[in-house]
Amino acid sequence: MVVTFSLLACGGNAAQESHEVETQAFACLDPLTLSFTADPGDADEAYVCFGFDARASMGAELGGIVWRPPDAASATLLHHATLYAVATNFADGPVACDGMPAGAVGLHVWSPGGDNLELPSDAALVIPAATRRFVVEAHVRRIQTGAARKASVTLCGASSTVVHHAAFLGYSAPAPALRPMHEEESDGACQLPSDAHLWSVWPHMHLAGREIAVSVLSASGESSTLVDVNPWTFHQQHTYRIAVDAKAGDTLQTHCRWHNDTGSYIFGGLRTEDEMCNTGLIVWPAEAAACR
Repeated sequence: MVVTFSLLACGGNAAQESHEVETQAFACLDPLTLSFTADPGDADEAYVCFGFDARASMGAELGGIVWRPPDAASATLLHHATLYAVATNFADGPVACDGMPAGAVGLHVWSPGGDNLELPSDAALVIPAATRRFVVEAHVRRIQTGAARKASVTLCGASSTVVHHAAFLGYSAPAPALRPMHEEESDGACQLPSDAHLWSVWPHMHLAGREIAVSVLSASGESSTLVDVNPWTFHQQHTYRIAVDAKAGDTLQTHCRWHNDTGSYIFGGLRTEDEMCNTGLIVWPAEAAACR
C-alpha cells in the first residue's frame, strides 16, 4: 500500500514537500514523519539527538514505526537510531547526547539491516500520557568526506480495532573486556513480572559479535529458544517476529559470544569499536514490559 504524507522538519513544522512510503500488507494510518540530518562533525562517529513536538501526535498509541536511513549518497550512515517518548522539554537539535532525560520511554530501535515496526491491526504501541516530546537518538558514523543526507522516522496511528496494548522491553548483558585473539561469552536475564505475549525480538551486538541467542526459561526449568543468530552479522540486524506466551516469573535469557581477532582489547561501550549484548522485545500488555 502506498501512503502519501507531509514531511515534518526538525523543529516540528510542516515542510512543503510530500513523500510516498510503500509498504507490503501494512497500512500506515495518519502518518507523522519526523526528519533529521545526523552529522558527527569532525568526529568519526557521535550520538546526535533531535526533539519533536509530540502534543499533536495521532493519539495515545502507534500502529507502526517506519524508518528511512540516509540514502547511498550520504557521507554518513546510522549505526542505530532509537525513538523515545519524553515527558520533559527537549531541544529541537541537533544536540550532542549520550543519554535520555529521567523517565524517557523507548519506543523502537532501528539498526543496519533492521526492520520497521508493523504491528497487526489489533495491536498498538502505547505512548505514555505525559509525553511532550518525541526524541530521535541517532548514533551516526562518517564513512567518507561530503555532506550528511536526511533520514526520517514515520509514526503510524493505531487502528480502531486495537485490543492489545504493547510496549518495548529492553535489557542487556555485560560486555566483558575482550582479550586479543580470544573468544568471550556473557549472559543477561530479565524476569517477567506478569504474564506477557512476546511479539518480536531484536538482538544487538557490534563488530566482534559471533552469536547471540535469546530464550525463555520457565519456572519449571524448561527452556525455549526464541532466536539464535549464528553467525552474527553487524550489518544485518533483524527484528524477528515471534508469537510466544510467557508466564509471570518466566525469565528471558540472552547469551552473547564474541571473538576478538585484533591485537588490542575491546571493551564494552557505546562506540562501534566497543561491544554490547542487548535485547529488545515488543510485548503486551504494556505493563508486562519490565524486568522484575
